Amino acid sequence: MQIAALIAVARTEGAPTARPPDEDFSVPIYLRTGRSVRGVPLAEITAIRADGDCSQIFLSNGSHLPDDRPMKWWQSVLPDADFLRVHRSAIANMRSIETLRRRSGRQDLELLVDNTVVPVPVSRAMAAEVRRRLGI
Repeated sequence: MQIAALIAVARTEGAPTARPPDEDFSVPIYLRTGRSVRGVPLAEITAIRADGDCSQIFLSNGSHLPDDRPMKWWQSVLPDADFLRVHRSAIANMRSIETLRRRSGRQDLELLVDNTVVPVPVSRAMAAEVRRRLGI
């Protein structure tokens, strides 16, 4: 009985207080390329595209950086509330989306993301979820 009471106290009183969502979004994530590591705040990541076994990270300033980790790793660490895997080769920051449009001459959709020249493809399976998250 005493053990159960200690566990209950540890769960309620010992638990850390929740941080505001914007504070979590400003925490840097570290990009790895070979021997170098660079910290980038989550808020600056607009999209991630697959590049073979690696990834290209697109930033809000218009630049892009390589990273040695695959898309599956990125999907597991990015907050679901802000990032969505919209295609097998792309993850988009839902806060950075400017336009959802049809690809030229096709039925498929694509996203235009802040300061990113290359559109982000949207798979047919994810089209409904993207529309729902955008509120359209």
